[in-house]
Amino acid sequence: MNSILDFEEAAKNEQTTSEYERCSPTIYTRYTSLKLEQTRTIASFTYDGGNCRRYGFAILRNYDGHDFKVTLVDSNGDRVAGGYSVAVSTSIFNAGTYYWEVENKTTTGSTYGGITYEVRSGG
Repeated sequence: MNSILDFEEAAKNEQTTSEYERCSPTIYTRYTSLKLEQTRTIASFTYDGGNCRRYGFAILRNYDGHDFKVTLVDSNGDRVAGGYSVAVSTSIFNAGTYYWEVENKTTTGSTYGGITYEVRSGG
């Protein structure tokens, strides 16, 4: 299948191929706050082994200027991606449950650091 016409013809015969399937990601935005030096799991997802394997997490707004790090871990607590910055985007290939952890690495200043974050699943 090399063109839109090929795809439309295949669709008429109910024979669409995976190369034309689109993943519709689930996207949501939330607010939370973390204490100084606290690590918290604030989102999770389960990957079933299908074709839609793109996942992402980003801190959109850091209200108090704290030093945050985002890490994706598997159900064993092992790091899969991230741990270095405030945004992570990755592909998952092994079926299972995964968790987004956010760490407030700040040691002084205001007791809590507030963030607005976005989670993308299955894109």
